[in-house]
Amino acid sequence: MVRPKHTALLLMLVCLPALGFDVCVEAFLAMDTAYPEERLARIKRFVEGLGEEIPSGLALPKDLKMYVANRPDMRMSQAFSQASHGENVIHAVNAEGTDIVHEAGHVIFDHNLFEISQVPLVQEYREFRKQFAQSLKSNDQLELEVKALKTKPPSPERDNAIRRLESQIDDGDDFRLRLKEKYNRVVGVERAHPISCYSELFSDALAFAKFGKPRVMVDAASKRMKEQFDDKTIADIQRGRDFSADLKPEEWPDKHPYNDAHLYYGPTHSFIGQHLAGKSKAQRMQFMEVLFRAIENDMKNHLTITADGRFYTNARTTEQANRDLIDAIKLESTTSGH
Repeated sequence: MVRPKHTALLLMLVCLPALGFDVCVEAFLAMDTAYPEERLARIKRFVEGLGEEIPSGLALPKDLKMYVANRPDMRMSQAFSQASHGENVIHAVNAEGTDIVHEAGHVIFDHNLFEISQVPLVQEYREFRKQFAQSLKSNDQLELEVKALKTKPPSPERDNAIRRLESQIDDGDDFRLRLKEKYNRVVGVERAHPISCYSELFSDALAFAKFGKPRVMVDAASKRMKEQFDDKTIADIQRGRDFSADLKPEEWPDKHPYNDAHLYYGPTHSFIGQHLAGKSKAQRMQFMEVLFRAIENDMKNHLTITADGRFYTNARTTEQANRDLIDAIKLESTTSGH
């Protein structure tokens, strides 16, 4: 393929309609920067394989989009996922393999939790997400109308219309702030939101299940951590995402950074690694449904809505939270035979 030498933006689109995911992979290329076809093909294969391997008891979203960028000027890979305006999106810069599977884990977790699960607390949060997305979409439309009006010659009518629309935009911003304050705050303790903690564990476990490497997330995160922590802290943190570690719940500190969402379930990582030792890839992937059901049960048993109407509270220490979830996994494994 001959590439234009002076193109500010080149868009490459690969759609995968026949898989469990209906996926479009879009590669945004910076000026004079080639995005190798073989790398895009590898990303396509990762998504294909993942869509085929997810157990049937977990639902796959049908609207996944991936934006992948090639940035030679960035030394590290970077990836994140988001649900916005009803779409599930993964953004990946210099990323492939582990990072993409991890972010796909967040998309799968969110889809099953917020769109499928019958956990009462989640049903309430589902309504929050719906209202929040509708408000964002409405504000985007209002901003487009303001932009269009500003291209017209000034007049009292035009200026009044702009002020009216901008007032509506401000009202929308205030509405979403109130929603966040009501539903999305963890009360009483300074630790990560419990949903985020579950999601990070699930996504780490999916990468382990997919690749079979117990240190898969440790290796992926090591470069990023060097910019934030000293060597001793990094060594401690790495154990929290290492499925070959031997962490006990009573050993895991209930303080930052160990109660960060990525590390909160460190001892549960260890338990999962031991539980899946020697298992085949198919068995590891089947375990992802066991883990999700265990998380659902843990939520039912241990998370509540606070009396003042704010959404989730989780007053457990990291030790107790890990004990509870490990017990839930053991029970679900026994019940399901996995």
